[in-house]
Amino acid sequence: MPNINLSFDPRTVVWMIATLYLLIHGAIWSGLARYHNRLVPLWSAYGMVSAMALYVLGLRGEISDFWVMTLGVFPLLLGIWGRQFVLRKMSQTYSRRWLYQQVLVNGSYMAVTVVMYLAGVHDFWHLLWFYGFYTLNSLQYVHVGNAFLAQGKIPGAHAIRRAGWILGLSSGIKALAIWKGWSPVEFYADDPFSIMLYLSRFWGISLINVGFIQSFVGHIHEQRLQAEKALAEEQERTRMLKQQEHAQRALLHEREELIRQLTLSHKSAGMGALVASFAHELNQPLAATSLHAEWLKQQYPDPATVEGMVSQHIFSDTQRASEIIRKLRNLFRMGKGEFEPLDLSGLVRDVADIVKIPAQEKGIRLRVEVQAGIRVLGDAVQLQQVMLNLLQNALHATSVIETRPTWILVQAEQHEGDAVVRVSDNGVGIPLAVQDSVFSLFKTSKAEGMGVGLWLSQSIAMAHEGALSFDSRPEQPTEFTLRIPALPVDQGA
Repeated sequence: MPNINLSFDPRTVVWMIATLYLLIHGAIWSGLARYHNRLVPLWSAYGMVSAMALYVLGLRGEISDFWVMTLGVFPLLLGIWGRQFVLRKMSQTYSRRWLYQQVLVNGSYMAVTVVMYLAGVHDFWHLLWFYGFYTLNSLQYVHVGNAFLAQGKIPGAHAIRRAGWILGLSSGIKALAIWKGWSPVEFYADDPFSIMLYLSRFWGISLINVGFIQSFVGHIHEQRLQAEKALAEEQERTRMLKQQEHAQRALLHEREELIRQLTLSHKSAGMGALVASFAHELNQPLAATSLHAEWLKQQYPDPATVEGMVSQHIFSDTQRASEIIRKLRNLFRMGKGEFEPLDLSGLVRDVADIVKIPAQEKGIRLRVEVQAGIRVLGDAVQLQQVMLNLLQNALHATSVIETRPTWILVQAEQHEGDAVVRVSDNGVGIPLAVQDSVFSLFKTSKAEGMGVGLWLSQSIAMAHEGALSFDSRPEQPTEFTLRIPALPVDQGA
């Protein structure tokens, strides 16, 4: 059987390593270009510089040592330094201090290498210096890997650190083998230590690039998470600002509404005082007219005559005017706010009489059904205000109807110990959308309304230990019910 001689060419292995450099870094550049991050082309370009330097180192012995040093040793150093720079940037361990240290260390290495070349130093010292320097230089990858781990950036950290140890230990073992004479004093050799060095280079190069890819993808993912977090925080701030803006607008609207309501309240108070003043001033001439009418009635007692009929009408009309003035004065009278027994039946009739005239003018039928003798403990002025508010709202709801007859019904009765007053109408009703806020302050559907009437009426009802409620449905009559405790017969008398 013939012997098969498998020759091993170390130079070919070095070129294979260089080709691996080119393929790996070209693939990285192409695969990660879509991220448009400047670290990717920097990493790939420096890796390709190292690959070209290895091609030149593989030509040692074929070209002069000057070109080997110029195009091989120095570019290899530059390529390794460039990739360390990229990793430092990614791990946030780059600093000017590190840069100055690298300039000093790498500059010293190049200076010593040039001096050794010019002095014609033996290859033993050249190789020992070369492998010894890269033994220490490779430990920078270990430092970067530890920095990634310290920051909690696990992806790629272990691969980078492991690659640093592999590259450093393989270069250190090679240097030790040359020093001890276990390996030939040649840059390319086929002894076990050199083969171990070649294999470790394959392994270390693969690991360092895998570590870079993992770290870079993790870095991009972290940036994306930070961007999403920043976007979420910005959206939350925008939402909060919009809420604050809406709140401020609501406050401004409420302030303007409050100013308007205070203005209307002041105007209403002034009108009340003016009406009370007119009623007081009109009371005296009406009293005089009543006396004159009484005299005429005595002079012409027979209503069958023209004079008797006219005197009777003058007397009755004067009495009616005096009664209206009295009711107006009672309505706008400023009491002390003290509760006292009062005739609720008469109070309801008095307020209904005041509203009867504007109801007739608008063609609204006002009907009053009041049980006699209902007495309660309360404030007459406040309860008059409640009745007036309810009747005015009923007038407003029915006055806008023009397609059918409209009516308002006022009922009062004593039921199960309570005085119950109901004000019903067949007007437009209360929209379902606003029924929940009917008794809210400054909420009104009337353009000229103040938005305090029903709120105030409910407050008065509660102050009298009673309640004010309503029942309103679309296309159905609306009914407001005031319910307050009634006085027993023996107390109300």
